[in-house]
Amino acid sequence: MNLTNATYLRDNHLREVIISLILASGSLILDTVSNSWRLEIRINSNYNELILLILAIIKDFDPVISTGSSLSTRFGMTVIMTRPDPFFNQFVDLFFDKENPSFKRIKPQLESELTPVVLAFLCMIDGAIKSGQSKGLRLITYGYHMVDLQLLCDMLYRVFNLFVEGD
Repeated sequence: MNLTNATYLRDNHLREVIISLILASGSLILDTVSNSWRLEIRINSNYNELILLILAIIKDFDPVISTGSSLSTRFGMTVIMTRPDPFFNQFVDLFFDKENPSFKRIKPQLESELTPVVLAFLCMIDGAIKSGQSKGLRLITYGYHMVDLQLLCDMLYRVFNLFVEGD
């Protein structure tokens, strides 16, 4: 892993990286004591270099690798958690409804946040090139309603002219 890349991304694209992490495999969890949110990310444990890169990018938020639940371990997931920080509060409205803050959504205002950096991290975590005769990108994204996945696919088409199928 190149720490220069992590430093560059942290200094110049932190917001975009956080958006892509939440979009792909992250959650925001409210700390009721501080009234700030913490970031939790679940990544396939086989992606060691990506995990190290993410840890280096978010190092200012004191990330720790959680031992996680036996379910995470069984499915080969690494769980990274940060300390609660007011910085994460800005992302709540992009992904959560006030009436149901525990359920992550794809919301229309996310479209203006989609950049090549967001797309790159989304693909690194949840993307796969389609095989066979079909062309395009497959996102293996769990935890969203089909309506939200279709909205994300439509956004990716409008912003990047990229045909994406959500799984």
